[in-house]
Amino acid sequence: MTTKKAANTLLKQARQERGWTQRHLAFELHVEEQTVRSWERGIRSPSLEIRPRLCEVLGKSSEQLGLQAAEANGIHNEKAQVDMFPSDPVFLTDISHQEIQHAGNVVLAMPSLPRDGVVLRGDKNRQRMLKRVQMRWITDGLEHSLYQKALILLSLREEPEVVENPWRNVAQESAQRPGNLLPVGSHISQVYDDADGELLILGEPGAGKTTLLLALTRTLLARAKRDEQHPIPVVFNLSEWLEKRQPLQDWLVEELHAKYQVPTKLALAWMETEQIVLLLDGLDEIASEYRTACIEEINTYRRNRGLVPVVVCSRSADYLSQPARLLLNRAIAVQPLTTHQVNEYITHVGPDLAALQLALQHDPALQEMASTPLMLNTLMAAYQGVSNDEILAVGSPQIRRDLLFAKYVERVLLRRGPKHGYTLEQTKHWLAWLAQQLTQHKQTEFYIEHMQPDWLESHVRRSYRNAIIRIIFGLNLLLNAAFFGAFMSDSVPDPSGLSFYLNGKGWGVHILGWMAPGLGGGLRGGGSLEIIAFIVDVIAALIVGRSGLPSITLQFLPRVALSGLRSGLLFGCIIALFTAVLFGITEGVATGIYRALGTGVFEGLLVGLMTGLIAGLSYERGNASKEQKKQKLLQGRSLVDRLVNFVIFGLCSGIGTTSAYALFAGGYVIEALVYGLVVSVACGILFGLGNGTELVPDLGLTIKPAESVAWSWANVTQHLASNVKKGLPMAGTILILMVVVLGCAGQVYYGAGYAWRYGLVYGSIIGIATGVAAILTGVLNSGWSSNMIAENQRLLPNEGIQNSLKHAFFAAGLFGIIGAIACGLTSGLSFRLAGVPGWSILLVGMTLAFGAIFAFRFWTAYGGNAFVEHYILRWYLWRAGSIPWKYVCFLDDAVEHTFMRKIGGGYMFSHRLLLEYFASLSNQTEETQRI
Repeated sequence: MTTKKAANTLLKQARQERGWTQRHLAFELHVEEQTVRSWERGIRSPSLEIRPRLCEVLGKSSEQLGLQAAEANGIHNEKAQVDMFPSDPVFLTDISHQEIQHAGNVVLAMPSLPRDGVVLRGDKNRQRMLKRVQMRWITDGLEHSLYQKALILLSLREEPEVVENPWRNVAQESAQRPGNLLPVGSHISQVYDDADGELLILGEPGAGKTTLLLALTRTLLARAKRDEQHPIPVVFNLSEWLEKRQPLQDWLVEELHAKYQVPTKLALAWMETEQIVLLLDGLDEIASEYRTACIEEINTYRRNRGLVPVVVCSRSADYLSQPARLLLNRAIAVQPLTTHQVNEYITHVGPDLAALQLALQHDPALQEMASTPLMLNTLMAAYQGVSNDEILAVGSPQIRRDLLFAKYVERVLLRRGPKHGYTLEQTKHWLAWLAQQLTQHKQTEFYIEHMQPDWLESHVRRSYRNAIIRIIFGLNLLLNAAFFGAFMSDSVPDPSGLSFYLNGKGWGVHILGWMAPGLGGGLRGGGSLEIIAFIVDVIAALIVGRSGLPSITLQFLPRVALSGLRSGLLFGCIIALFTAVLFGITEGVATGIYRALGTGVFEGLLVGLMTGLIAGLSYERGNASKEQKKQKLLQGRSLVDRLVNFVIFGLCSGIGTTSAYALFAGGYVIEALVYGLVVSVACGILFGLGNGTELVPDLGLTIKPAESVAWSWANVTQHLASNVKKGLPMAGTILILMVVVLGCAGQVYYGAGYAWRYGLVYGSIIGIATGVAAILTGVLNSGWSSNMIAENQRLLPNEGIQNSLKHAFFAAGLFGIIGAIACGLTSGLSFRLAGVPGWSILLVGMTLAFGAIFAFRFWTAYGGNAFVEHYILRWYLWRAGSIPWKYVCFLDDAVEHTFMRKIGGGYMFSHRLLLEYFASLSNQTEETQRI
């Protein structure tokens, strides 16, 4: 086997074949000459990152240079991981790979984790966690970043005064220890070790703090892979803490569960047994009024668990602007680049940047701007082909920085050209809007499925919510009205209805036997079947996607009764008056009054039941919180909105009733049009002018994608007794109410004998059917759950919304069938017990109705609503010019232009300063051309 000495001899021979000195090879690779010397002497071996470049420069394969043999000898110690400079130096960060190539520069990668010869053993959960941290922060975040590492050494300075020292009052000499520059070439891992794992990293924007943190993460991952006793390094973004402001350990456990898919019990066990190295980035991203509280939470955690390694990153100014200090052993600050460092680097790059070097010599402001790695790299990119006078003429440093970024953006776009027809102004406008939204909502990563209605302008949100309500309730009313029309056409002698076709024997009006006369006033038994379907729909709407059934209590009943009676009388009288006028015109005054009484009772009954249940459920939830009150205000609709809703809902229900009636009757007849108009006005008043849309109160307020779904028998078992306990009283309440109302109403038309028999039998059927529906819905709802997946699990843009639609259809198909069978059988068997000869046909008809009801309700609650809400939101944002219609295409184009980078199924700006630049751009007043 070839030894390391032999491998370096092969490397030396390859260099000499080209007639190069060690200095020449170092120049080609952009490394120090002593680094090449150390390779050839066998002191160290070229790292995995530089080997491809080395092979390319020398025109040899890895085998010809003996590199694979060296790799097989297990050279994986930390000192061998960085061989571009001695002593593991820290490097300048953040310049795009494409821009480096354009400037004639060469990429320098960070140290890599061991890839060969390392076998993970032991706890599988630990192995999975190490892989997830590796993928999220190193593979996707560091190695595949659009920004790579350039060839400048960063200086680090100790800052002992900026951390809390518990010995300050005891040992004065410790408190007076001056802050010194660390030795040149000090590696961040050595600083971490010297601090005993308790370190604060400070620096200016773009100085390389986060890259230092990720470089440390990589080193700690390497240690954790080799040593099973080493704690797992995990990066957390403190900006996420702001949302709930919990105790730090509770938040860390939630983050491990949400972001890394660690089960809560395991995450808590890891925290309790101190198996996690806390790498906390983004302290400066927390709003200033809460930053001190966050530091105090960290300190509280440190006092309780003082042996846990903790590293925190923050911008210097944001940390020092508040009074609290972190309880950590050591603090370092990334120092600005010196003029000598900048000049040396520019000279090293080549003559293409002579103009920049000259400008820096004559402009102290530019020198100051070039003191951070990001701004130096940006200057290099922006100065290609830009005259000195154009930039030096601007006096304000902030304006100069904005101009610099503007030139950078313009150069990148013009040089690479439009990929999909996006103009410069469109790109800047759309990225500015996105940056402003991310800043406003305290986000750094952007996932399309995370967009919410509050991303709209406040005056547009009401219109958006109205659109969602009209679409969802319009479809719901169309469906319910169609079944009403199908059942209604069974109620008259001549036309044939749904039951006629299901039976094939022409039973039609006679299928209900002695119950065929029905409620009266033209609403015979067939039409009365809609009462069952309507109440089941209301029950399902109130329960699906919520915590459970409302409790029927002594406090619940009066509220239900009063609200239901008030609404039932009001809407019943309105519909009765309208029906009297309508039928009075078409069939005479006597018939109009006769029909009006029955229709008024029918509609009043449905309205009363629905509004009563809504009021009862609202009462059970208790007093509204501030957020609920805020949402309530948003839900309020103007008179114009209510009138528009009246027209839309009326048209949907009228079309559904008339079309179904006419379909089964074999053509449009006068009764189809009349009943369609009656139902149209009734639904328009109830759902357009009334509060019928409160069935789904959060519709259009928050988008909740069903990205992952699960079924839990444990939850079903846990809530089964509660569902039965609440469902039976609800069934009994509805049963008694229906018996009384149907008996009293029927007595007006058919006398007490028939009316109370009809009321008792039909009311019992309705009560039993709705009770079964309530319990079944509660059981299905408790077992079925949908959630959002963690960001690092998303692989494709907008995957969450696509999954929501898929899961919505799955839930609709599964639970539609279950609900249809359970409730259809219950209704059919109840009709059989009542002595109805056509019970089997009624069973089939009610099964179809219940299947459609359950399918629609579960479709909307578990993904369907989210799908509709998301794309309507996208339409509103596109119409406002905030985003292009093909948003993924545009974001991918931004990635190609290095403005953003991709993280699995999400996106983020290439650097926070770039995000801040776009966020600072003023909103454009001219309408952006739509794509």
